[in-house]
Amino acid sequence: MVRAAGALGWAVMVLAAGCEQPRTELVVRVDSEVAWGEGQSVQSVVLTVRRGGATGPLRSARTTALGAGDGRRALPLYVGVIAGDDDVETPVWIEALGCGDPNGCDVATARVVQRAVVRFTRGRTEEVPLLLASACVGVTCALDERCTTGGQCEAATRAQETVGPFSGTDAATVAHDDSPTADTTMDAGVVDSAMDAGRDVDSTVDAGGDLGTSMDVTDTPLSDVVVSLDLMSPVDAGAPVDVVVPLDLMTPADVGPPIDVMLPVDRLAVTDALPPSDDGRPACPSGQTLCGASCRDLTSDANHCGRCGAACAAGGAPVCVEGTCARPTCGGRFADCDGNAANGCETDLTATPNHCGACGAVGSEVCDGRDNDCDGVADDGCPTAVGGLTSIDFSSPEYGVGSGTQQSATCPAGQVVRGVFGKVSGNSVSELDVICGQPSLAEDRSVTPHRYAVNLSGSTDVGIIGTAPTPGTAFRFVCPESSVVTRIVGSASSYLYGFSVQCSTLTVTGSPGGLRVTATPGVTSPAWGTAMGTTYDYQCPANAAGSASALQGLFGRSRRIISTLSYVTTVGARCGVPSITVR
Repeated sequence: MVRAAGALGWAVMVLAAGCEQPRTELVVRVDSEVAWGEGQSVQSVVLTVRRGGATGPLRSARTTALGAGDGRRALPLYVGVIAGDDDVETPVWIEALGCGDPNGCDVATARVVQRAVVRFTRGRTEEVPLLLASACVGVTCALDERCTTGGQCEAATRAQETVGPFSGTDAATVAHDDSPTADTTMDAGVVDSAMDAGRDVDSTVDAGGDLGTSMDVTDTPLSDVVVSLDLMSPVDAGAPVDVVVPLDLMTPADVGPPIDVMLPVDRLAVTDALPPSDDGRPACPSGQTLCGASCRDLTSDANHCGRCGAACAAGGAPVCVEGTCARPTCGGRFADCDGNAANGCETDLTATPNHCGACGAVGSEVCDGRDNDCDGVADDGCPTAVGGLTSIDFSSPEYGVGSGTQQSATCPAGQVVRGVFGKVSGNSVSELDVICGQPSLAEDRSVTPHRYAVNLSGSTDVGIIGTAPTPGTAFRFVCPESSVVTRIVGSASSYLYGFSVQCSTLTVTGSPGGLRVTATPGVTSPAWGTAMGTTYDYQCPANAAGSASALQGLFGRSRRIISTLSYVTTVGARCGVPSITVR
């Protein structure tokens, strides 16, 4: 305790002398764009200081209630940080939490967070501004990141670019001791020091009866000074202190606030509350202007460019140069397509059809799950189903002599022919019928653009063309999976001598606005009957838009020869174009 008292006496002595020599010091200035004070969104500030980085040793953590009442303080809040052991190389990690509770909060419950990683400059007192920006409310950044005034995260080391000379009244002149005792903590109580401006207050430190130190203590507007001192410090060039110096150094009490001296573990010191200017408002450093409760540099602050409240447009990185909004540095989804610096990066390249992906680019939709034309709808105009086939779009000529009873075999509405069956008697076809199926769309998203195939399901026998019972050899043919009949081939004169079909696969191709059904020929059935008479060949055609059609049914005639025998005498095809349903 003897040495502790001596160390305290040395600290008070340097407090008096500190104004006469430059210090290596950072003054943290905490301000808020978010409404603060009792009952407001931000009711307290928790300020944490660590050495080295976000996971470095904790040097200080304090909670300050905001407002005008007892125990509360107004913003801006000033906190002084002094380098220990003359260490100016190790960075300082600073975090300010804006809390909705007057008793503080943690980072998970904070309304708004700001951070800085900065370094000391030897022999200089510099200011570190920490702004609790309105754009940062609800923004979560990593512990080694800070939030910009545009609400985006960046490396906390970028805060070094905002550090500048501190031109206000001294905020934290605190001594430190380089002796190795770093684990001793002592509450030194309240030291009442009179600091009347312009007056000298003599305080005598009794050093064993032989050392009398008289100190002139000038006006130092400090309050709540948290001092980190090692407690084995020599006084007067190595002379140990062998006497107890009373901690209550009573000086005239009619001037200045008391200084509360506490001794935590490390050597960083924290102070708050720089004095107001003569009119009671916070005093701004030279070159800055008070905007509301915050001091701003109107020549470079993008939120107060040229005058308080004049914000440069966001959407990128807004820039204020000499009090005028300059063309911003755009990035990501935003761009400055109109060249007007006043409205910033005004164009969203993901949601502007005439600037889709780049200024002046008009996008075209591609079926790939993305909004390629920037109209707000992904795959707009891409197919979702095939349908239609409720009417006949094309009919072939009637092949044969045209005698006999008219008959047809037509699929139900919405279906297509996927196969045929019938009988052959001698050289001719004596019966002919169709097999129908229901088409549907299958989407393959493994490729870009997506691939759309037409699948067939179900199997329904429809007919007949002919007269039952008809003797002969039966035949039946079904196209391979997911293909349909698109062509008939054969020969006829007075009878239908020969008949066969060709199958095709159907796909949907093209781009939105230009989609069509495409038929790719595939398997051909066996030829039934004989190659006699006049040959015929009918391919279901495409419509004017280029979409292919598929067989929907057959028509023809049959004639009874005797009571137990009839023949098909003519045949023809009817085709329909599947419709495409789009998003």
